[in-house]
Amino acid sequence: MDSHLDCRLVLCSCPTQAVAETLAHHVVESRLAACVNICAESHFDFPWGRQNRNSEGSIIDFENKPMRLIPDWKRFYLKTIPMTALRS
Repeated sequence: MDSHLDCRLVLCSCPTQAVAETLAHHVVESRLAACVNICAESHFDFPWGRQNRNSEGSIIDFENKPMRLIPDWKRFYLKTIPMTALRS
């Protein structure tokens, strides 16, 4: 594949629409993507301890070049979104 066409698709689940919008804004503002899609509300099922849990949230997706890919996505996410927003 031609290197100037090589991109990576990033998917990120967010606990609320507000978190998705904030994260999308910061991804574009940081020039990590030219455009971020915020998908409609989603339903998530996941294991938590010995129980299964579920919640509602949103998914964002964007493409970027491998050399621009966030080296530590978790750190970027937590720096952008306060922990209080994740607990709501």
